[in-house]
Amino acid sequence: MSELKYTATQMNNVLSSSQEYYRNWKEAEKINKELRARISELSQAVGLITTLKPTMVMDTEHPLEMAKEVAEYVTARIAELEEIDKLRSESISTLNQANANNEDEIELLEKRIAKLKAENETLKARIAELEAETDQLTAHDATERRDDKWIQEVQK
Repeated sequence: MSELKYTATQMNNVLSSSQEYYRNWKEAEKINKELRARISELSQAVGLITTLKPTMVMDTEHPLEMAKEVAEYVTARIAELEEIDKLRSESISTLNQANANNEDEIELLEKRIAKLKAENETLKARIAELEAETDQLTAHDATERRDDKWIQEVQK
């Protein structure tokens, strides 16, 4: 077997070359990651465009016109959504006002109900008084009738 003999200079050269290769490899890996990230961003942008306006036909030769068309579409859509939001806000305001009016009416009705309940209790008490008075009068009449009969029995 032959022995391989390297000099210190050769070993240093190999080590230096290896370190340079490693640095270049790390640099290339970093650039590769950056390029992949950029490709991903562009793919997402294209996907976003087709998501925002699905009817759009991709035109790679005129990307600026595509972007303008999407910008016009998005601007119109935003204006439409702002109008919807304005109508929603107005509706909420109207409903809140109606709710406030209803709360006022409910408060008045609750006061009226309380007043009617008090009147009801007063009337129930008066009815009870009148029934008691009627019972007394009825009992008195019955006693008089018995007394009248007793008088007739005695006279016979």
